[in-house]
Amino acid sequence: MQIVEEGVTAAADDVTLLLAAVEWYTKCHASSDAIDLLHRVIKVQPANVVAANNLAMLLADERREFDQALGHIDKVLKRAGPAPEFLDTKGWILVQMNRAPEALPWLTKAAERSTFNVH
Repeated sequence: MQIVEEGVTAAADDVTLLLAAVEWYTKCHASSDAIDLLHRVIKVQPANVVAANNLAMLLADERREFDQALGHIDKVLKRAGPAPEFLDTKGWILVQMNRAPEALPWLTKAAERSTFNVH
């Protein structure tokens, strides 16, 4: 963990390294650290839809800052369009907010647009 923390400190604005560290922190269940790094990535690259989507999802998973999570995913959807991986994030946030009836159309659209087929 110390090696990752030193690398993150040294890579103040290296988005690739920061996103790799986010993956590491997520796998280590260090969500707060991952969230902090995703905020850094978005400061460096405000249009990074992957970072914003991942931040929105982590905030929802942690059941915190739902308004911020919705703000991030709404910006992502506006920039990138209705990709399944972004539609399901919107739905998941709404589920975590106990707003399942609002979530259902988002999750349905995500499933309909998904290229994953179950046979």
